Amino acid sequence: MKKILAKIDEWIGTHIKLDDTLHFIAGIVIAMITYMIALPYFGFDVDYHLVSAWAFFVTLFAAIFKEAIIDKLIKGTDQSLRDIIATCAGGVLAIIFMEIFKAMNIFVDMYVREEIMNNWIN
Repeated sequence: MKKILAKIDEWIGTHIKLDDTLHFIAGIVIAMITYMIALPYFGFDVDYHLVSAWAFFVTLFAAIFKEAIIDKLIKGTDQSLRDIIATCAGGVLAIIFMEIFKAMNIFVDMYVREEIMNNWIN
């Protein structure tokens, strides 16, 4: 087991850079903030997949903007597709969590409504 963990640690150390991790975290933050702003804006009765798509496209736009404008024009460094992918991957993970949370919330809401109706009728 220790050998397997050592191999995993070695692989992570050689393939995943700190910059990738920061882009991943930035993607999570961008998607979550977008989701939390867009949901009240569109209304809570809106299709949540629309809000998820909106959060993904904002995350994608932010990643491309950062690489194309800030890195290329301002800093003078090369654009990195890896950074864009890492940012979008973080955004996708945040969106998946929000979709799962909403699915669980709908289930709880349906259960609570049913219990209230049963108690009210009886």
